[in-house]
Amino acid sequence: MNALPKLRAALHGLGDEELLTARAVAFAIVAVADGNLTDAEVRRAQELLHSPDEGSYRGAPERAARTVADFETALRNVAAELVQNEDGAHEAALEVLRAVSSNLAERESVVRTAQAAIVADGKLNEREELALGTICKALGLESSKY
Repeated sequence: MNALPKLRAALHGLGDEELLTARAVAFAIVAVADGNLTDAEVRRAQELLHSPDEGSYRGAPERAARTVADFETALRNVAAELVQNEDGAHEAALEVLRAVSSNLAERESVVRTAQAAIVADGKLNEREELALGTICKALGLESSKY
């Protein structure tokens, strides 16, 4: 997936980069399950990944603003690759999820982020629910619990 390095760069300095990358990828997988990434979904992803509880950047305000803009661009690029499934993007995204540590709390934070994508645009979609199941499977979690 060509967009992953830019996504990681946009998340640099926000906390555990690998976990945040996995959370952003999970969000994108669910968000594009219906074929597109909406502005409401992008805003929700930014809120989740830049919040104090979830690893917000605590540096200079101008750096934080640039990080948010970089993140939006990177998330949209990841989403576009997932929709087009360029270069096996979907499988590459699942590999990012499979690499999440065995720590249950971290894996569940990825699932919570994906769940937030389901309702971010105000619509419940069966394809998004199926995508959540795929994410749970990649993380080694029982999807019926989520």
